[in-house]
Amino acid sequence: MQKKLRVRPEDLKLTYSEDKFSYDPNINILDTTELIYGQERGIKAFEFGLDMEKKGYNIFFEGPTGVGKTMYVKKYLNKKAIHKEVPKDICYVYNFERSDEPISLEFEAGKGKKFKYDMEKFVDYLKINLKEATSDNELEKKKKNLNKELEDSKKKIIDNLNLKTKPNGFEVVQGPNGVFMLPVYKGKTLEKDEYEKLSAKTKMQYEERSKGVQELIFGALTEIRELELISENKVNTFMNSITEATINVGIEKVLNEYKDMEKVSCYLSSVKEDILKNISKLIGKSEVSKQVQGQINPMFNVQDPWFNYGVNLFIDNSHTKGAPVIMDLDYSFENIFGKVEYTNQYGALNTDFTKIKSGLIHKANGGYIVFQALDLLRNPYAYEMLKKVLKLEEIGIENNPEQRLPLLMTTLKPESIKVNIKVILIGNSYIYDNLTMRDPDFSKLFKIKTEFENDAPINRENVDKLSKFVSSYQNQEDLIKFDKSALVKIIEYASKLSGDQNKLTTNFAEIGRLMSEASTWAIRNNKDIVTSEDILVAFKERTERVKKYDKRLSEMIEKDVVKIDTKGYKVGEINGLSVIGSVDTKFGKPTKITANTYLGNGRIINVEKETQMSGEIHTKGMAILGGYIGEKYSQDIPLSMTASITFEQVYSKVDGDSASSTEIYVLLSSLSELPINQGIAVTGSVNQKGEIQPIGGVNEKINGFYEICKIKGLDGTQGVMIPKQNVYNLHLPEEIVEAVKNNKFNIYAVSTIDEGIELLTGVPAGKLQKDGKFAKGTINYLVVEKLKKYHEQKKKLMKSEEEKPKEKIKDNK
Repeated sequence: MQKKLRVRPEDLKLTYSEDKFSYDPNINILDTTELIYGQERGIKAFEFGLDMEKKGYNIFFEGPTGVGKTMYVKKYLNKKAIHKEVPKDICYVYNFERSDEPISLEFEAGKGKKFKYDMEKFVDYLKINLKEATSDNELEKKKKNLNKELEDSKKKIIDNLNLKTKPNGFEVVQGPNGVFMLPVYKGKTLEKDEYEKLSAKTKMQYEERSKGVQELIFGALTEIRELELISENKVNTFMNSITEATINVGIEKVLNEYKDMEKVSCYLSSVKEDILKNISKLIGKSEVSKQVQGQINPMFNVQDPWFNYGVNLFIDNSHTKGAPVIMDLDYSFENIFGKVEYTNQYGALNTDFTKIKSGLIHKANGGYIVFQALDLLRNPYAYEMLKKVLKLEEIGIENNPEQRLPLLMTTLKPESIKVNIKVILIGNSYIYDNLTMRDPDFSKLFKIKTEFENDAPINRENVDKLSKFVSSYQNQEDLIKFDKSALVKIIEYASKLSGDQNKLTTNFAEIGRLMSEASTWAIRNNKDIVTSEDILVAFKERTERVKKYDKRLSEMIEKDVVKIDTKGYKVGEINGLSVIGSVDTKFGKPTKITANTYLGNGRIINVEKETQMSGEIHTKGMAILGGYIGEKYSQDIPLSMTASITFEQVYSKVDGDSASSTEIYVLLSSLSELPINQGIAVTGSVNQKGEIQPIGGVNEKINGFYEICKIKGLDGTQGVMIPKQNVYNLHLPEEIVEAVKNNKFNIYAVSTIDEGIELLTGVPAGKLQKDGKFAKGTINYLVVEKLKKYHEQKKKLMKSEEEKPKEKIKDNK
């Protein structure tokens, strides 16, 4: 049986021949995405997703780390984008009706910069020509005449007012600071000291009459203000008649340039209207600005009255070729969605339309933007805002919800911009599954899923691409040359990473890491070429760097602190295998599993469950064990035994079902009283029919037990029993392969519980004969006999218990 189940040395790992491929170490393919293999399905899905230009058809690109997802996405997007239309420029301008809501204007690519330039030239033209137009002698003469008319009218109003006020004892006088009244006594206008000498009675009379005089003065002042406004309007009307022609000449050129753009033309009309409305301020500023700038506090910002006619070139695509492709590392809210900047003036934060800054979404509009899903999700506000943009298909500028705005702050609400963008999220299956389950919006907005595979078949084409990657990587990373023997080990390592002797990993990043380490070890050993020996050294040293816990466990087993037997036979004891470790290292750990059986009621006690240390999957495995025992051995009689099974010296949670077959073996050993070979460790799941099922971590488990056997002494009887389905997963170290070749260690592959228990005990399992019984002396026969014995004992006990009350009744009589 041992020989039949023993795995051949040549099946313990992939051994690739140098004759199966060609290799040129001088090949250097700069674009290594051309060497991606095994991803035909994912590439097809990605290309389809890009061609679907409908709402919600954004893409989630799923795949493991290191397979070239990001590199491929970048390359293909750039290739596709170059043939697409260049998106429009966006400018923000001042809103003359609602200053806190800047207006967005769209231009063909490159025209936004030109519009900004045209407006700057227009303003420069007005600054020069309006000054010349308004410095004309005719305007000064008109101003002088209108001012004389105004002063004459004011004097006439005051004179008429005095005709009414003097009879009441007051004279109205106009001074440089306004109009005021003085008391008149006996035809003489009194000074202040003269008025104070009057009697109290007389002063009281003046105070009473002053109320009526004040009403007359207020009416006169109202009349004077109306005359001033009329005069000012006459000046402005005359000035507008002079300046409008100048403005028309300047703005007509700009209007003609953008006459086919309705929104721009409307804005330019607003500019003209605002200039005419503020012409006095604009001209006055140009005359006194230099004087004022020299006198004011430099901390105080006096805004240029021409400022509002400027242009904020928000998005400039003048140098863009095709559609934009945006891939960035800064995932802050402001960098993605833009921001409004502020200046601090005496504790108040102020802003204006020129301080609106674009984000990645604005820059990617009309093209593609790529996010690493995990980095984006670290900022939940960014993810939620991205969904909002995709739903509304527009974007404005919104404040980061994480930032509290000060009360003394002027805010802006820039006009939103229509968004036409394709978003690609790159992440793993865990992120995709969680978003799909927990976010109902996700599947509506990301309707295309693209998958890159972990592995690909070993064939001539894929091996050829891998060999070209090796040669290209060594050249691009300045590594020393790799010979063909080194490439063989790399191919074998690529197969090991895939977990399948018939496949290669697609994780180019890990292949590159191995190459860099092997090159360094070769250089340290004064070699000018990397060979297979250097690859093996890199493997060994990598393992040694992270062997702290593995080494500590081995020492504890060697000192018998942790009890593991690797020789001899014992009843109800067996060595199970598990995988433990951290993110960067995993190693196999043997654990003693024991079973006790005794007369009972058919219960199988899971000690780990009783102590709340059993995981759900392990508990399920124990239930399967009960189902197997019940069907196979309890067809004619009820189970009258109790079994207790536990993992010895395990003080943490136990989970997984890879030890479920091991638990059956140790239970059968206890029932049959046949000892198990302690030199054979076991791993394997099982179903209720006794069929062995594959498990994970098979290489680590074998390696872990081999190291323990090596410490305690290899004698040729030791080995590991695995499921037959796991043979193609084997990628064992050269040392173990050699040990098997030299009959110092063994790997066995089994398909059923019967095969396994026979191998472990050296006794035939036994098959059911025509009479429905197992052959005498076989394991199954011994198990049935033990269960019958328990049943008979239980029947006797029950009968004895039933007879006890009858005996008591007789005694009472």
